[in-house]
Amino acid sequence: MLENLFAWPYQTLVGIEVVNRISCQILESKPGKNDTSKYSIIRTWVDVRRLVPLRIEKHNAAGKVILRIDSGRVVTDDISRYVPSGLTVTDLRSNSVTELDGSKMKHDVKFTDTEFTLTGLK
Repeated sequence: MLENLFAWPYQTLVGIEVVNRISCQILESKPGKNDTSKYSIIRTWVDVRRLVPLRIEKHNAAGKVILRIDSGRVVTDDISRYVPSGLTVTDLRSNSVTELDGSKMKHDVKFTDTEFTLTGLK
């Protein structure tokens, strides 16, 4: 999820499709020869009005989708940008699903190491 795919050298608009009743441009990203990635292609469905990715599909070298990330409800963050309030990550190889809740996102929050201990996480 942390790859900087939008900085990859090969970017192509490959179509338009509706996701969650919103018309999206489909951006196809491919890594360059100097980029390290286990994905050969990443397709991103972008809500162009709000500039938010609503879906991302990551493809292996054989072109098969192995990871899908779907955005939840889109909200404005603490600095008035549109962001998904949550993500659903589906690993299609194992059919596992991970839900990420970002409904209380804030910028410039400082954490200490003790906040990531068992006691701190409680």
